Amino acid sequence: MTVVMDVRHEPGVTVVAPSGELDFVVAAELRRQLEALLRQGHVQLTIDLGDVTFLDATTLGVFVTVLKEARARGGNVVIRNPRPLAIRVLRVTGLDELFGLDGDGSTR
Repeated sequence: MTVVMDVRHEPGVTVVAPSGELDFVVAAELRRQLEALLRQGHVQLTIDLGDVTFLDATTLGVFVTVLKEARARGGNVVIRNPRPLAIRVLRVTGLDELFGLDGDGSTR
């Protein structure tokens, strides 16, 4: 399956906005697309989850892998606009502390 993802470049950051369900079926493609951005030098990434209706543990693993790769290249990954279920999953797993969350009421 293909991940539908809007990519836009804002000053100092590349915003990636996937949509729909992010699960094990699309995880490899999502990772491939995000890693391609890193290889192109876009190491400051914001992942906008505003249009994501579902995400699973495989997706979280992709986000962690991409975060590690971005930081190894001097960059970072921030998660923006997570829906309530995503916020809950990120908090339960402790990943809200790893990623800077933006748009969840606790912007850092």
